[in-house]
Amino acid sequence: MAKQEITNWIVKNNANIESVFVPFSQSRNKDEKNKTLNYKVTVKKGNRPFLIIDYSMGSAHCISDKVEKLTPYEKRVAIAEECEKGKSPLFGYNRKIAKPDLVDVLYSLSSECDALNYSSFEQWASEFGYDTDSRQAEKIYRACLETALKMRNGFGEKAIAELQEACQDY
Repeated sequence: MAKQEITNWIVKNNANIESVFVPFSQSRNKDEKNKTLNYKVTVKKGNRPFLIIDYSMGSAHCISDKVEKLTPYEKRVAIAEECEKGKSPLFGYNRKIAKPDLVDVLYSLSSECDALNYSSFEQWASEFGYDTDSRQAEKIYRACLETALKMRNGFGEKAIAELQEACQDY
């Protein structure tokens, strides 16, 4: 039901995205142990782009992760290559990898838009369990706030509230 509500919001607000694959070694996650599929995602209302974000999907989205005949080592190597090249080495590079799903991207963005509902970093940090004395936490808050403001400018305040409501049970 929740996915349908988000889909209805997408249609009503003429929302769409374009995504461009980013090799793992060039992503914001490059220092992480676990490999991810990474993208630059442009959020648009109709044909008008207004927000570009980094978006990551876990390795469970890799084609290689779903192949049961691989040994754990072979799977790890295939996933690493898929996350780096954006193509599965298992099928002669002919199969397309998963792209970000608009519903999932909007769900993620709706969470970031929650930053607009707090009057200060300290209030936001307390609500989400961050240390109010942490520079890293404040950096996360500021990034969420920047994204939220761009979303609000792109879709409008009422539409953002409707998106957050649609995403509640997703």
